[in-house]
Amino acid sequence: MTAMWSPEPTMWDRIVMIGAGTWFLCLCALVAGAAIARLILIPDGSAEHASRAQQLARYRTLIGFGLVAVLSYPYRSPVDTFDKVWGDFSISTAVALLIFVILSIVFWLGAEDDSRGQMRAQWPNVWRRVGEFVATPAAFWAVMWLCEQSANPEFARLQLILLGGFIGLLGMGYWCISCYWFGIGRVHPILPPIMAAATISAMTAVELHFDGPEVLPLRLWLLVNFAAVITTFGVCLIEICDAIAEARVPDGCPGEMQEQWPVAVAGILVTLLLTGVIAAIMTGTAERALCIDDLVKCTAQRSIV
Repeated sequence: MTAMWSPEPTMWDRIVMIGAGTWFLCLCALVAGAAIARLILIPDGSAEHASRAQQLARYRTLIGFGLVAVLSYPYRSPVDTFDKVWGDFSISTAVALLIFVILSIVFWLGAEDDSRGQMRAQWPNVWRRVGEFVATPAAFWAVMWLCEQSANPEFARLQLILLGGFIGLLGMGYWCISCYWFGIGRVHPILPPIMAAATISAMTAVELHFDGPEVLPLRLWLLVNFAAVITTFGVCLIEICDAIAEARVPDGCPGEMQEQWPVAVAGILVTLLLTGVIAAIMTGTAERALCIDDLVKCTAQRSIV
């Protein structure tokens, strides 16, 4: 008799074997998780009245990630790029909250009585959003861990469905955090841009000094990091100018009274700085200046022209 041989099931075979019903529930959980994140992290009225700087920050994030994915594709897969961005954002959120605490103390010491009342009223809302967002994924993870301990296949299906909710919660949660920062702007309108500038500076400093380019060419890695800092600073400048202008308008309608000069000035400064950075990187000047004395961890390429 000839022994029957059956090949190992492919990934697609395994997906089909799970069943359409389970995948439908997984999709529903994904949508539900995203909805929960929006409910927790978007302050009342913020979704309908996004500021000009918030809109520009969203475009910067989407375009920036797209460009990084395209430029990195010959050296790193889009999945690996997404995984790195996901991990970096998780760390940057914790760093931003630490900076928020420090800046809040500084702003409190320099604030007038009216501003202190506003800060005192909004601080609990910010930390409530932080606590709820930390607790909700932790609850998902705990239930998934309990399901993993059981040998019952139904619990394995439940774990897959919960994983869908977990991914939707974190994915939408990180997007909402990048747009609204837990409502920190309601504590003080100048806090979000200063916090964003401080966070990107701290994260980039760590990336340049400790992490290194990994699989990316050195010059591409330097360009990605400096471009992220420069464009973030540009958006922060617009947000600071808009916040100052709005504070000067009693009973103001900021959407109608915003002037265009902050966007023009920020655009010119960003263009000039990016042009200078690109020229310095392409000519090797940046390498000669940064890769000495281990100021920057230039380990992928060390070819100083």
